[in-house]
Amino acid sequence: AEPICRQAIEDATAALGPDHNLVQVLMNTLAVIQFRSERYRAAERTWADAREMAERSFPPGHFRLSLIDASRGMALVRLGEYERAESLLAPAYEAIVDATGAESYYATRFAVGMVELYEGTDRHEQAETLRALLPASEHAP
Repeated sequence: AEPICRQAIEDATAALGPDHNLVQVLMNTLAVIQFRSERYRAAERTWADAREMAERSFPPGHFRLSLIDASRGMALVRLGEYERAESLLAPAYEAIVDATGAESYYATRFAVGMVELYEGTDRHEQAETLRALLPASEHAP
């Protein structure tokens, strides 16, 4: 899937320009493929590139920037880079909860990342508090 996605990014960039929304969506798709393949460093870099592109299209504080930051933060959690992860994931998670509510798809998805962050930094009480708010199907290991 990754080669096809890379080709789609190349074609869309050539046809529409590097800042077109479709290119940004494809960059996110590529990062998701990398993340799900446990290639967290590649996913983090792809989301970093996507963030630079999105910054040219959206104002500071835009929801899409929060989604990218949260996704990138989750990749950093998986890499054990907790300080960098928290600097991205925590404020993005708060912004997502404020925008969509704590029970939304996005808030639940990134709450799992926050639980992993808390567990990885020995903040087990905070992890348990947040885990208790998640639907049973979303409980992080």
